[in-house]
Amino acid sequence: MEKMGKRNKKNLSTSVALCTYNGERFIKEQLTSIINQILPINEIIICDDKSTDKTISIIKDIANNTPQINFKIYQNSKNLGVVKNFAKAISLCSNDIIFLSDQDDIWMKEKTSLIIEYFNSHKDIDCLFTNALIIDPHSKIYNGRNLFTEVGFNHKAQVLWKHGMAFEIVNLRNRATGATMAFRNGFINPETFFHIQPS
Repeated sequence: MEKMGKRNKKNLSTSVALCTYNGERFIKEQLTSIINQILPINEIIICDDKSTDKTISIIKDIANNTPQINFKIYQNSKNLGVVKNFAKAISLCSNDIIFLSDQDDIWMKEKTSLIIEYFNSHKDIDCLFTNALIIDPHSKIYNGRNLFTEVGFNHKAQVLWKHGMAFEIVNLRNRATGATMAFRNGFINPETFFHIQPS
């Protein structure tokens, strides 16, 4: 009998790659929204880029009170910057599907369940990105604004995308926001995908 591969697994396991830096104002609300997903997350990888505030102590307190999720917390010995820090976080994820997360967002409760359902029913899809509501620093939703509108991914662009012009749409302007992305483990090689050109 053939072994079941990752693409055919019924229950895909999940990791969150979350990067932090002086995020004490936001991190509790974001982690709470991740913990309270309808479809629970299996693992949260946190790479902190030498925060000087209470970010790490808040994270550790939450992790200690959430035994059902495997928290792995890494504190960088030197500041890596956003790009290299995300590359590190992704490389440390061990599960089938990796969700990217900023420290200052809030996830809707159905985010993981909808995305995993899509991956399960579309075996040929390796990476997803989604729309999002725009919130202010106090977590209040801006009426009439969403992420697709902000990045110019309007109805016309979406129609062209569906008709095979994804490269042309992305090449004009980045429509795929990292904080809304989820992808199969192995789809991105952090060492090459996040390569920074020397200035």
